[in-house]
Amino acid sequence: MKLQLTPSITTQAIPDAAPAGKVPGASAGPADDIQISSAVAALDWSAKIERVTAAVQNGSYQASSAATSNAMVEDALSGRSGN
Repeated sequence: MKLQLTPSITTQAIPDAAPAGKVPGASAGPADDIQISSAVAALDWSAKIERVTAAVQNGSYQASSAATSNAMVEDALSGRSGN
């Protein structure tokens, strides 16, 4: 695609226009979004760990040996294990 600008056509800037998807005057930046997202993910992960820990401690956690062994083999073959 070739873009050709025609100097005879002009546009006027809209004063105080906000970028698409942004609210004018809002001060939250991308770093805020990432920090909030990370905090929520950490809370979700922490809650999941607590539920699994409680299930293991009370004996109600039932691990699938097939799923565990498959995950171990996939991890070893992918090189993610770091060994």
